[in-house]
Amino acid sequence: MSNDEWFTPDWVLDPIREFYGGQIDLDPFSSPEANDRVRATRFYTKEDDSYTQWWYADKIFINPPYSKPNLDKIATSIISRLQIGTLRHKEICLLVPAYTSSKWFQKLVIWANGVLFYNKRISFVGSKKGSPLYPNVLMYFGERKEEFFTKFKEFGWVYLHYLYPF
Repeated sequence: MSNDEWFTPDWVLDPIREFYGGQIDLDPFSSPEANDRVRATRFYTKEDDSYTQWWYADKIFINPPYSKPNLDKIATSIISRLQIGTLRHKEICLLVPAYTSSKWFQKLVIWANGVLFYNKRISFVGSKKGSPLYPNVLMYFGERKEEFFTKFKEFGWVYLHYLYPF
């Protein structure tokens, strides 16, 4: 496991699975070890290069590598896919650090239909450091933002976005 591979704990994954009706269809930034936890129907590894793959799935979960070049690239990839319409009628739950002053965060968050600001730090599985030094958010891209609010409000503060940049 590299420094960029911290696995999502069950208390974060279980409500996402429930929100998705019990199944995550795709985890595009994963590994066999990570998918043992996520249990996505399909997943892409670093070798598959998710940036070049079509995300043929309705319910997508992403806990990407958190290093800066990756977060910039992931934000750009998601925004591009939203702009050209390949994610229309699909749902994404994206778990990222709450780096609210970073450019990638600011350009991506305006596209999110909902954002959960967790009320506690997430202790990732496999991290020898314990909880990270930063809080996390779960960005939601999809049409069920009121259901997102209802499902995730117990985990922190949920912001719903009603204006779109397009």
